[in-house]
Amino acid sequence: MFKNWQLVCFTLVTAYSSSVLAQPAESSSSGDAEYLEVEKVKEKYWAQGEESQLGVVQNRLYTKRHKFQLGVLGGRSMNDPFLSNSLLGVNASYNFTEFWGLSLLGWKYSVKPSNALKTLRAGGKEANTIQAQNYIGAEGTGSFLYGKLSLLGSAIIYYDMHFLGGMGVTKTENDSASPTVSMGVGQRFFLTKMLSLRMDYRAQTFVATEKEKEITARLGEVNGKIRHWNHVIAMEINLMFGVD
Repeated sequence: MFKNWQLVCFTLVTAYSSSVLAQPAESSSSGDAEYLEVEKVKEKYWAQGEESQLGVVQNRLYTKRHKFQLGVLGGRSMNDPFLSNSLLGVNASYNFTEFWGLSLLGWKYSVKPSNALKTLRAGGKEANTIQAQNYIGAEGTGSFLYGKLSLLGSAIIYYDMHFLGGMGVTKTENDSASPTVSMGVGQRFFLTKMLSLRMDYRAQTFVATEKEKEITARLGEVNGKIRHWNHVIAMEINLMFGVD
């Protein structure tokens, strides 16, 4: 009788152990099913790359396509340690798509001697400088990034980043029109659907005539052509209008 009870207990323990060991396999199978579902979602909405589906994900609140822009810009220019250059200008542009645009822009320089030149002059010396007077040009804009930022969790800021590239002419104190190549990068912050704030950096290069200012006996004589690199940092208030 006792042996029969031992046999029954052994059978029950064996059956229970088998059921416990089988549970992880079922969970694993369920986990695989959930993983496959995630992969299907990723393949459907992100891996295909169809514009009709990606447009919903992007959800552009502010658009530029087929819109005109008028802006007022101001900033600083750095091309000579002996000069302090500020600038004020305007920018008119048109966006063919959300990504590509064309601008016509120009600005006027306000040039003053830097502290380094003031110190040099205080010692009775001078430096050969070339003062830029204004710039007029055209440039293409390529917007490669659009997104939004959270400001301390209380506001959402929409922005885009863009490349700049173009040609123009720079007028200096010695040349009426020096061909100028311009390249840069910038960022736009949308304030409203019509108003935005731009910050741009442009690297410009041009060749200008240098005249003697240091040697008294040769004052005003042409020393030659000098290649200048001009680094322009500008901030712009931009008004956008057109059909959405």
